[in-house]
Amino acid sequence: HGDAVALLDRAIRASGRPELLERKGLVLNDAGKPHEAKPLFEEAARRYRESAAAGELLYTHHLTHLLLDGLDRPQE
Repeated sequence: HGDAVALLDRAIRASGRPELLERKGLVLNDAGKPHEAKPLFEEAARRYRESAAAGELLYTHHLTHLLLDGLDRPQE
């Protein structure tokens, strides 16, 4: 998991894309570090919502998946 996290950190710094934050959270969750994953999921969800509020549809499916699986908040 360490190599994946390091690569994701570099990609996040270079692009700032929210789906990379989500992916890093998934890797950390799989590594047994849910306390480190949750803030990444929250930030990714915030950025997905920002995009949707701006009228962009690009991240709608990412937000849906994250709310259902990563954050376990299907009511949103």
